[in-house]
Amino acid sequence: MGKFLLSVVLLLMLCAFTGAQIPDDSAASNIVGILLSLASDHELGGYDMPPAKLKVKRPRAYEYGEYGVVMDERQSTVLKCTAEGRPAPTYSWQKDGNPVNTTDPRITVEDGVLTIEVPTTDDEGQYQCFATNPYGTALSPKYKTVYAFQAPYTDVTPKEFEFNVGEEVLLDCGAPDGAPKPTIYWVDEDSERLTLSERMAFTEEGGLYFSNVEKADEGVYYCFTGNNLLGTFMRSPARFMDVNPGTATPRAAMISHLSTETEGLREQSKAIRCLATGYPTPEISWFRDGQQLPEASLQNFNQDLYFDSLTFGDGGSYECRASNEHNSQPDTRSVLLTVESAPYFATPVRDVVIAPGGIDEIICNAGGIPKPELKWLQNGGPFRMAEGSPYQLDGDTIRIIEPLEGQSTVFQCILENVHGERVGSYTITVLAIPATITVKPEEEVVESEGDVVSLSCTAFGSPTPTIEWHKDDVKLDHGGRIIIEESGESDAVVSTLNVTDLIFDDGGLYTCHALNSVGNSSASSDVLIRFPTNATIEPSELMVTMGDPAIFTCDVQKDALAVPTWSWFFNDVKIESRGKRGEYEFPAEDQLRVKRTKASHTGTFKCVVKTEYDSDSSTAQLIVQAAPDAPYNVVLDIVGLQASLSWAAPSDNNAEISSYRIQWRTQHETFPEPQDPSLAPWDTYKEISASSTTSEDIELGNYLTYSFRVIAINEIGASPESEVATGEMTPAAPPGDKSMPGNVRSTDDKPGKLTVSWDEVHPYYHNGPDYGYVVRWRRPGETEWQTAVITDPSVTTFEIDGDEYEEIEYSVGVANDVDDGPEPTPQTATTGQGRPSAAPGNVQLLVIGSNEINVTWEAVPEGDINGALEHYVIYYRMQAGQGSEQSMECPGDQTSCVLGGLDAFTSYEVSVAVVNALQEGPRSDPVTIRTAEGVPTKPENLMVESTSYRVSASWEPPAKENGVHRGYNVIIIASNSDGIVSRQNETIEDKDKLTFMLEEADPELKYEILVTAYTAAGDGPPAIKSSDTGPAGVPPLAGKPELDQAGDTHLNVTWPPVGDNDPKPDEVRACIKAKDGEEKKCEYTDWVDVLAADMIHIDELEAETEYVVFLEQRNKEGLTPGRGPEGTFKTVGKGAVTTVGALQPWFIAIICVIILLLLILLIICILKSQKGGKYNVSDKENQLKDESAPLKNNDGFAEFNNSDFPDDVEGSQDSLASNPDDDGDSLKEYADDEDPSKFNEEGSFIEEYHDPKPRSTDQREGGTSTFV
Repeated sequence: MGKFLLSVVLLLMLCAFTGAQIPDDSAASNIVGILLSLASDHELGGYDMPPAKLKVKRPRAYEYGEYGVVMDERQSTVLKCTAEGRPAPTYSWQKDGNPVNTTDPRITVEDGVLTIEVPTTDDEGQYQCFATNPYGTALSPKYKTVYAFQAPYTDVTPKEFEFNVGEEVLLDCGAPDGAPKPTIYWVDEDSERLTLSERMAFTEEGGLYFSNVEKADEGVYYCFTGNNLLGTFMRSPARFMDVNPGTATPRAAMISHLSTETEGLREQSKAIRCLATGYPTPEISWFRDGQQLPEASLQNFNQDLYFDSLTFGDGGSYECRASNEHNSQPDTRSVLLTVESAPYFATPVRDVVIAPGGIDEIICNAGGIPKPELKWLQNGGPFRMAEGSPYQLDGDTIRIIEPLEGQSTVFQCILENVHGERVGSYTITVLAIPATITVKPEEEVVESEGDVVSLSCTAFGSPTPTIEWHKDDVKLDHGGRIIIEESGESDAVVSTLNVTDLIFDDGGLYTCHALNSVGNSSASSDVLIRFPTNATIEPSELMVTMGDPAIFTCDVQKDALAVPTWSWFFNDVKIESRGKRGEYEFPAEDQLRVKRTKASHTGTFKCVVKTEYDSDSSTAQLIVQAAPDAPYNVVLDIVGLQASLSWAAPSDNNAEISSYRIQWRTQHETFPEPQDPSLAPWDTYKEISASSTTSEDIELGNYLTYSFRVIAINEIGASPESEVATGEMTPAAPPGDKSMPGNVRSTDDKPGKLTVSWDEVHPYYHNGPDYGYVVRWRRPGETEWQTAVITDPSVTTFEIDGDEYEEIEYSVGVANDVDDGPEPTPQTATTGQGRPSAAPGNVQLLVIGSNEINVTWEAVPEGDINGALEHYVIYYRMQAGQGSEQSMECPGDQTSCVLGGLDAFTSYEVSVAVVNALQEGPRSDPVTIRTAEGVPTKPENLMVESTSYRVSASWEPPAKENGVHRGYNVIIIASNSDGIVSRQNETIEDKDKLTFMLEEADPELKYEILVTAYTAAGDGPPAIKSSDTGPAGVPPLAGKPELDQAGDTHLNVTWPPVGDNDPKPDEVRACIKAKDGEEKKCEYTDWVDVLAADMIHIDELEAETEYVVFLEQRNKEGLTPGRGPEGTFKTVGKGAVTTVGALQPWFIAIICVIILLLLILLIICILKSQKGGKYNVSDKENQLKDESAPLKNNDGFAEFNNSDFPDDVEGSQDSLASNPDDDGDSLKEYADDEDPSKFNEEGSFIEEYHDPKPRSTDQREGGTSTFV
């Protein structure tokens, strides 16, 4: 009834809009009829005008095929046509453009269904359905019909073929044509269908293909073709195939069957087949644009590249690659796939509901390859534009311009190309109905933050209304969290507003506005946003050990106005509090505590939180774990010495059993109280994985009674022990291999004695009663063994007496009451060694260099070693008593070693001793030698200063002179940003002179000073410092003087430095006068060299008098113009001295104490560094093997004649490692581990400094400075 009233209202609205009463003409009657039918149909969608629903549905895909609809005389051919519309349409059919002959009794048309009884070939053709009502005509696609048939084989002669093993074979089917297209398959002589493989396949034409034939392929083959519609099958003549026996000849893979071009249709399946020959059978892969295609797109052992539904993007070139082990490169062929298409509508066909006087258009957007031809029909007939018609044709577009009521119609767009035809019907309905909301959104919606609110609004009208959404009078647009979706028919639209990820500010009044040119309507919904209730149990999973408590907390996030209540469930059963005696308690309303967990508490706990707005729940898992129960059903079966132990797996108590521990114990006659098995200890036999088995096979020993038990283990712990399974005592037997003692060994740590020992044999391996050990021994040459029997199995040592370092052959065997054990294996050893009785003789020393000497000696006779020679040891120390004694081992029996790491030009005292495996012998008499002279270490504390025209350097002597220190070499390098400007060498022959002055320096250069100390052995490593000279020019005005010290008759003043960019002075002087003597001129002091002094001393002054002091500066360019600012200073009283910044006595005392402590620490470090230490010099020992032994005279070694050296270097020797003719030492060797990159052309001068010409000592001592 409501819908009926709505229909009347809509009709009255329509009348009001047109400004007229309901007319009585036919057009108005049609409209009323439409509205009444809408009400009687009980559906608001009745506003859909009949032409809008005049649609012919396309037949389903299975009714089509390559031959269209196939007719069979044995069954009726049925062509279906279904259309919709009001009034209900009537149907008619045409064949090949002419009406179907319905007078033929075989042909009937009923409700759009065309039925042909007993079809014949005369019924073949193209059929089309027409659906018509008063508002237009719609068309179906054309049905192509053919008569079913299957042609016979034309060649009926059997064929015979002969091939060799490994050859390529193709058996042609020669399948005849048929409708529908026949199916093809092959069978063997037993009528069994052939199974395809990588080696055997079907060609696209239906042939049977072998990549390489085998002897087993020999036989008879038939090709079958079948017509599934007719139910007929035809067999080809036989193909007899003989295969000659033999071995296949290996052949590289080669592609034999692949089209170079192929075609496919859009949205249809397609397979491209690639077959290859070769032996072994080739492997096939497919590529496109250099990328291998996945196996998901391949079929039939990769022979078919398969497309389930072609797209235009699938068109292009593809590569098939075949290879086997004989291909250096795969055989590659390309195939070009062209994808074409039957006609289709690139944009959907749409109907138009338009108000009278409106403007719109319909477009037939054709798609297809080749491009389809387009043709327009109107109501199934040709479309002709009449004068004054509102429908204007423009190519693929029909424009609708100001139509009138009653001008509704149906247009058909016909698309056709070589691949088929498509028909699209466009229904045009001319009607004026104001926009009306038929389905309103809910009046009030409550949602939570983070959720989605969805409002739906349905509107009806003509023209089709548009829908807008507003929030609080602000229009909403699609995008971001605002999602607006529309759907519906041509005259009705459904709009859904979704707001995602809601926030509080999304609450408000949402309004749906429906609009068209005839009228508007709206409906609103009030949306309230609440914060959602969110419950979370912590922890979400809890594992506890049985007996421990478990606590869960249910945290809640909720709306500020919401009041939560909590409920708890265990395995979906509500938990009720039962006071102190219950197993649960609630410490807080959001907490649950399981007081003492049991295995039954394992399960799911759930927290449910409810508010007046919503609810939420959260679950947590509780797993109560415990050690496993004890294994049970323990069974022990013993057969001979083999036992089988089995048991049943116990409950794991929620912690998976990881292993089983098998324990055993045995009773033996040597155990105490064997009659009481409970006194025997339990041992672990084995621990096995629980995942493998619950049984174990065990090998037993002789003369033992066994008991077994099993323990199950999981991560919580071990189970109780299982029941004990005990067997009978096993029989006695002679000792076996396992009865023999292991690790038989001897020690010779006592002179003249050999101690034999072995590991105790467990009673488990005694094999019988009266078990004991049998020790035998004899000396070389003896044939009889001496024997000792040890009856106590716990005794594991025996001592054999003999002479010192005497060879003994011994063995340890076993025996019991049954028999002796296996024959033991003899071993040979020697008794303990004595102390060597002699020292090495004829110890001689030879200087190798400044840090090494070679030590040789005569070997100690073997009889005096009293044992096995281990090595010789060399003892050495400085003769002057500096440092502690050190030692070095010389391995094996060698009689010479090189001592390295010695101090240069130092006397050492050396002795040698022999060591055997036990002790060290006496030392040889000490021999003394001095190492050769070496180069000094670098000078200490080098300081370099400069002015604009002068450079000075000062330093301290080297820490170690390593010889007779003769003097210093100074190298001066001047450089700028472009590189080295000049280089100068100076030799200072006085080792006590520790300064150098360059008087003629150039301004604005960097001067690098290198100072080396030298001895007769050469230059030591350099000390390096640099300084930049100042700019050229006259120094600036001097700064204000500063007081350093004031006495009663003198003043010491200093001068401030000039700026970095100012010329530097060479000299400075002071001008002084008494402050109260204004009329007097100041008196000048002498000029003071700024590089030689750091203050000006002014004396002959009066005590307790103020003086005014000015400074003046000069260099080679001239005197500073004018005097600098004055400084006023006062002398002190008689006998007093004032020092600026003078140190207090207490501070001086602290400094003295610190210095004393540092000196003590330094002495301790020096003493520790000189303690002896052994080191191996095997890498030096071969250096002097080819040298002859040095000759010896009455005074010592021939090389050390005091007359060869100056008095002050007595005992020294020239370095054997240096070349006296070459004095061009490279300073790279003395860079003190500096970065070698500093010594190149960019940063320094080393390579150019090296003088390749030899120079004599005289040249070195008398050298003059030279600029390069």
